[in-house]
Amino acid sequence: MGFIGTLIEKLPKLERFLFIWTINQGAFAIGYVNFIIFVIPVILDIIWIISTAGGALLGTLIFHLIINAILTLLSIQLIMAVKKENSAQVYMWIFLSVLMVVVNIIAFIVSLIIMFIGTFSTGVITTIWYIYCILIVNSYYKDMDGGPVNY
Repeated sequence: MGFIGTLIEKLPKLERFLFIWTINQGAFAIGYVNFIIFVIPVILDIIWIISTAGGALLGTLIFHLIINAILTLLSIQLIMAVKKENSAQVYMWIFLSVLMVVVNIIAFIVSLIIMFIGTFSTGVITTIWYIYCILIVNSYYKDMDGGPVNY
């Protein structure tokens, strides 16, 4: 099953989203909130790329645009998966999100090594948010009685 699959299986099952809403509502909310969080930087990245016209930060902006575009598409994919109650698609979102958390933790450690202190707080907040999102969507997946899926 691999490292990520084993990690997903060991995640706890939560009962409520923010202590108020059902896990289903939480999975929908996470899809919509993440869409908003990631589509705004996509728009800003496009504007900055057009305005820099090959400036020194162009490569970084394009990389940032690609990452945020992928995260935006993942958000749309989660919304559609929850709407259709498609457990394989929900599991795919969990799998890719765990992968993104691992990448984020690695980037966070590298940022600390390079001494980008401003990235420190952003990395911590982003990582904590995504871990919570994974727990909620994984709990929804477990409610669906989804069987193991290999990716």
